[in-house]
Amino acid sequence: MKRTSIQLADRRELNYFDERDDAVRDEIDRRDLPPQPTAGELRYDPLVDEWVAIAGHRQTRTFLPATGDCPLCPSTPDRSTEIPAYDYDVVVFENRFPSFNHRLPAGREAKLRVVGGNEHWTAYVPAAARWPFEVHVVPHRHVLDLTGLTDVEVAAFAPVYLDVLRRCDRPFRAPLPYIAAWHQAPVRHPDRDLAYLHLQLTSVRRAAGKLKYLAGSESAMGAFVNDVRPERAAAMLREVDL
Repeated sequence: MKRTSIQLADRRELNYFDERDDAVRDEIDRRDLPPQPTAGELRYDPLVDEWVAIAGHRQTRTFLPATGDCPLCPSTPDRSTEIPAYDYDVVVFENRFPSFNHRLPAGREAKLRVVGGNEHWTAYVPAAARWPFEVHVVPHRHVLDLTGLTDVEVAAFAPVYLDVLRRCDRPFRAPLPYIAAWHQAPVRHPDRDLAYLHLQLTSVRRAAGKLKYLAGSESAMGAFVNDVRPERAAAMLREVDL
């Protein structure tokens, strides 16, 4: 077994492992790559005591490529992939993922996440959103469940919610697939007064023609990595042309 180490265009190390001792791995990485992305963020959700990773730079990664666009297939004279060689047995990449900053958004940034609202309700993207597009609609008054809403609050909810739905369909000029659910205080729980009624709308669409597929860390451990910064998602919804 022969091991050969080369440096890729992004300065990561790539190791070839060949069965033949006479294997030559001197091909260079010819790709013209953009600058290294900025570091991601870790944001804390105090409501559920969990951390969410925000990694907006992941949006440009390959998504369900056609066979001819495989990023890990050997390179050809006409197309450079992440493997410079024209053939290989086994390759191992150096894992140099950008480090995460532990950070909580400042108060001014909170205003950037507001999507809409009226005198009784506000629609906003949470600071530690787990999904690319996630909107919470909350009453301004502390309400535990739907039965606690006044008739005025009930009537005021519909215009805000319909406005959110219209905005969700605009960024990609197509209906946004979503799930909406009400969260209410647990029944007969001694601390139910700590809960806050709100509607949560989430979508698996992260970009035009791209969906968010849950990775192992998300499906198995519930450790979410969001591909869209919450402030960016709110701006896309807020600035659409209605």
